[in-house]
Amino acid sequence: MITVGPGGRAASQLRERMSHAGKDGLTPDTGWAMGLEVVGLLTSLLAFALLGRALGAEGYGNFAALYAVIWPLSAMASSGVGLTLLDHVVRDREDLERTFRSCLGMTLVFGTLLLVAGTAVTSLIVDLKLVTIASVFAIEMITFPAFLVATNVVFARDGFAAAARFRVLYQLARAVVLVALFATGSLTIASFGAANLAVTGVLAAGAIRTVRASYGIGTAPGRIVGRHVRTSAIYSAGITGLALQTDGDKLLLASYGQTVATGLYSAAYRVVMLGLVPVNAVVQATHLRFLDHDGDGHSVFLRRALGFSVLATLYGAVVGTALVALAPLLPYLVGSDFDGSVEIVRWLAPLVIIRGVTIFPLNGLMGLGKTLLRTMLLLGSSVLSIGIYVALIPTYSWKGAAIGTIVGELALAVAAWVLLVRFVRAQAPVAEQLADSEPAGSL
Repeated sequence: MITVGPGGRAASQLRERMSHAGKDGLTPDTGWAMGLEVVGLLTSLLAFALLGRALGAEGYGNFAALYAVIWPLSAMASSGVGLTLLDHVVRDREDLERTFRSCLGMTLVFGTLLLVAGTAVTSLIVDLKLVTIASVFAIEMITFPAFLVATNVVFARDGFAAAARFRVLYQLARAVVLVALFATGSLTIASFGAANLAVTGVLAAGAIRTVRASYGIGTAPGRIVGRHVRTSAIYSAGITGLALQTDGDKLLLASYGQTVATGLYSAAYRVVMLGLVPVNAVVQATHLRFLDHDGDGHSVFLRRALGFSVLATLYGAVVGTALVALAPLLPYLVGSDFDGSVEIVRWLAPLVIIRGVTIFPLNGLMGLGKTLLRTMLLLGSSVLSIGIYVALIPTYSWKGAAIGTIVGELALAVAAWVLLVRFVRAQAPVAEQLADSEPAGSL
């Protein structure tokens, strides 16, 4: 007798929900994903405006430099582990409790190591107190990753909509902290780190307790499973590569002593990335569609990537044009210190289109089981961008950063599409041969 554990039931439930949404269409979870992204957009705008006004261009440059170190490292403690849980529970139908406890154990072990190492390295680059750096690292390496892994259990069992409720609460809680600190005139990077560490710690504990009560599974960190480490390493490497490409420019600007330029460039980059909110919502809602082909063959991944990319391109063209036209309004949002960000927004506006046509072929490769290749593409793109940063930033400042970012992401988009088409076409003859070998009238 074959027993189906919680992971198997979760996979079956998710496949049933996706089948009701149509073969290649957006799932009903897209609405919740969009809602989450809108809340994220509003809270990001709020944080951007309040931090910009409280810290000024130079202070915001230090804040951006701090996160330029954090984001690549956080992939190992949070993003990669969270994706590993979904991968093994939904696609491989592994036991939910065992997978969760293994992933939580990875989060705490890797997070603690990264907290120590990251704090030490960052203290040599960023002009902030050690305790301030450590508190922000603790948020992004331990408390938030624990919260994310717990909410991914909800995602695996009950779908994205159920998990989104927890993430909306997280966004709102951070917004309340920011407003309270700003209103009392005490918003600094140090107070931001201390207050949010306390809040995310409470939220993580609450999410883990909810998982235990709702699903009747043990939630203590368990033995770390080797295959989970391998999957997490593959995902983490790719996400780290993307993060290095995304934030390496800011880190190098700061390391060359261009603190004000770092703040101006980071502000402009944040505005452009806000334009990707709807695309990110679709990416989140369709993630599971690229983990399950429903017996339709490999061509379904190409079809899905094409369909979503066409929508993303049309959207990106409109939003990119709007960013160029509305860029002069930026200083009214964050203060006159950021007048220099207007031109930078216009340089970076094409990223709204480029990112939209890059992520879906990459997810298509993931669906084909080419996760390692996907990671190599992300790392290759990162190396290309960083090489350009190193060559151009000392002379051309933020313009060198913008050039490196755009060239690297264009190269990634082209490579992802070429390889996805190649692998799908390579599978087509095999499928045709199998079809021809079946006797007439066979089912």
